[in-house]
Amino acid sequence: MRIQSMLLILAISIGSLISCGGGGGDTNPAAPTYPSGKPTGLTVETASNSVTIHWNQVSGAVGYFVYMSETGVQFTKYDSQEINTTSFQVFNLINGSTYYFGVSAVGNTGWESSIAYVGGYPKAVPVIPGFSGPIDDPLEGPPDPPRNLQGVPMDASVEFGWEASVSGDVTGYRIYRLFEGIPEFTVIRDDYPDLSLVDSDLANTIAYSYYVTALDSEGFESEKSNVITLTPLDFIPSIVTGLLNVLNPGRIIVEWNVNPELDVVQYSIERVEESEIFPGGELIIRYTIDVPTSNDPANPNDIIPGLIAAYLDVSRDKIVLIDKAIVIGTGYTYRIAAIDLAGQEGPAAETITGATF
Repeated sequence: MRIQSMLLILAISIGSLISCGGGGGDTNPAAPTYPSGKPTGLTVETASNSVTIHWNQVSGAVGYFVYMSETGVQFTKYDSQEINTTSFQVFNLINGSTYYFGVSAVGNTGWESSIAYVGGYPKAVPVIPGFSGPIDDPLEGPPDPPRNLQGVPMDASVEFGWEASVSGDVTGYRIYRLFEGIPEFTVIRDDYPDLSLVDSDLANTIAYSYYVTALDSEGFESEKSNVITLTPLDFIPSIVTGLLNVLNPGRIIVEWNVNPELDVVQYSIERVEESEIFPGGELIIRYTIDVPTSNDPANPNDIIPGLIAAYLDVSRDKIVLIDKAIVIGTGYTYRIAAIDLAGQEGPAAETITGATF
């Protein structure tokens, strides 16, 4: 017993020396390694309630992560465990269910390669535990259609949206429209990436019908969604916002926010000044301008050449009016209102200047 105790003490002492760097051992950390790429040669074997994945060794890799998905679209790391071999068996799967797998390589710094999928890129091949024979890819064939198409009418436009197709390989949507005078639905958007659309420049009081289909990466088109019918409404333009004026020598600069209503095509300008001929009276000048097309302050659209001009300040979404037809020492009031395609004029906003100089 005494000899055994001495041997145990000796073993502990030697271990302590090694752990503390004694004996002249190399304590320098290992040089960082990075995988040369993602794994290659992925294959899979199916068994009852499990699959085994194999892949080739990746240069610079110290381990691997296995990823799994039940949809073929979103993959999650399997148990977050790093694997130190080039094969791995996944247990507790459901026979007859569909799974998808991928593998990434990891260096000693934790740097991880992109995922290589069983079956290759751009999508993984489905794997079915407990199944032998050819596997039907659920992503083949037409995708499921979009659902629950709904919309609201607006002024000279409509807005509508839908629920996405549940198929995993949808690349976009095709939008169809039908209206009076057109004998059949026509495509207005193809491979459209979003789930809602504002269809503008429409005729008010005319009914427009729509449906949507899904498109996939294999070129298939789904069945159509439900059909909706919307009729744009002819609202009176809303009041102008953001109206203000700035005095400059020899001119007044008036600006306001661009009206967001799509059928606004003009603005009425009413300029009021005190009358020199009739004390206490007012001189009112009224004119209309088209929505400016020029966005260059140095080359504005002429309203009255040399006297009144306007331009569109795109960076601030403002309309800027430059009025040089003024009398020095006089104050002015400007009333601005929007006019739509139907000639309807909205309520006016007002701004009052000080005496000009």
